Amino acid sequence: MAGNGHPILYTFRTHRNLTQEDVAGELQISPGEYEAIEAGAENVDHNIAQKLSQLYNAPTVLFLPANPSSQLNFEYTNTTFNSSNAYVHNLYQNDTRVIEMLMTAKEEEIRLLKKEIKRLQDQNNQLLVRLLGKK
Repeated sequence: MAGNGHPILYTFRTHRNLTQEDVAGELQISPGEYEAIEAGAENVDHNIAQKLSQLYNAPTVLFLPANPSSQLNFEYTNTTFNSSNAYVHNLYQNDTRVIEMLMTAKEEEIRLLKKEIKRLQDQNNQLLVRLLGKK
């Protein structure tokens, strides 16, 4: 990997809006050492790969040096994906869960608002009956 850069590290880092210094701090290494890793001047060791895996919630194997001519496959969430699709799939699953939770909360809020509108309409009708009945 040395000399070729590490586009996966760059992609993950920029997707999370992190600086190289932020990531270096999370990995407990110097910013210069992280810069060299991301630039491809140094390889990612297993310890760093595990920390990156925790930081980005992605499989450790994504960050380890690989033979570029081989297709990297791994088991992730009980389904086999190639390395570039697994992270996207995981984000999609998380986004889908969040959207479902938001939709459920929105539907409950709408239900409660409709109930409150009905209560207020009934209360308004009762007041009108009282006002009109007193004339």
